[in-house]
Amino acid sequence: MIKKEKLKAASRRGVLAFQHVFAMFGATVVVPLLVGLSVPIALLSAGLGTILFYFLTKRKVPVFLGSSFAYLPGLMAYMKIHNGNALVGSEIWQRAVGGLVPAIAITGLVYVLLSIIVRFVGMERIKKLFPPVVVGPIIIVIGMVLAPKIIHSNIIEQYNSGSMQGWQAWTIALVTLVSIVIISTASKEKSFFRVTPILLGFGIGILTTIIIDVITVATTKDISQTIMFVKFSSHTNLDWSKVIIFQDLG
Repeated sequence: MIKKEKLKAASRRGVLAFQHVFAMFGATVVVPLLVGLSVPIALLSAGLGTILFYFLTKRKVPVFLGSSFAYLPGLMAYMKIHNGNALVGSEIWQRAVGGLVPAIAITGLVYVLLSIIVRFVGMERIKKLFPPVVVGPIIIVIGMVLAPKIIHSNIIEQYNSGSMQGWQAWTIALVTLVSIVIISTASKEKSFFRVTPILLGFGIGILTTIIIDVITVATTKDISQTIMFVKFSSHTNLDWSKVIIFQDLG
């Protein structure tokens, strides 16, 4: 009986972990896609950062560390000016990223300094400075700024490029969204469906793409072009103006 309960609990955790992969994958990948950085490097860095954070907190804080949306305005502005439409891994891209590396590294050191201050000052005092009424609107503003870009990249651009028709893109997006909302609100409190709305919503969205004939079989060549690791060369250069931009955003 005990083994059966343990197996049931393990299965439940496995499903929740699988759902978390879907939930966090989009947020982690969308930042490098919007900016023009390397998706594999973003995923690798997120994984290593999460593992390191997990053990540093003595396995008590199971938090996933993904891509930060706070840096998007600065990243997008810089890469647009210095990178243009260059391919990821190209010589121009390497030089553009070379200017970002020191800026991001120093911004990370600023984060470390702030974390030391928080440790000595205490979380309660910090919470008084940044209550939910302050943090909430900031998150809402970030979402509102990104919403038009997401709609353009995932819907409008798809049928402008001929990947799919307009009604197909909107149908997939709306069916997936409505499915997640209905499942999360209509399911019983402790049911399996209540804790897996994102996973089930994605499943319904994929089923919708099959029904309206959108999914195509990707070739090995397509996959290798989409998921590639970048061979870096030494183009790192220190530009203090970029450091100032990212420090303010941080």
